[in-house]
Amino acid sequence: MLGNKRYLLLLLLLLLYNYSTTTTTTTTTTTTTTTTTTTTTTTTTTPIYY
Repeated sequence: MLGNKRYLLLLLLLLLYNYSTTTTTTTTTTTTTTTTTTTTTTTTTTPIYY
């Protein structure tokens, strides 16, 4: 019984760790999207200036 509780605790810690890494990945993706949008805006502005 004690071994089973230890296993459940380990599984919970693993799930928490996976959740933390997923959140970090989402933040990185959002930053990349913002950078891409900025680049697109600059490209669109260049022909108008030309």
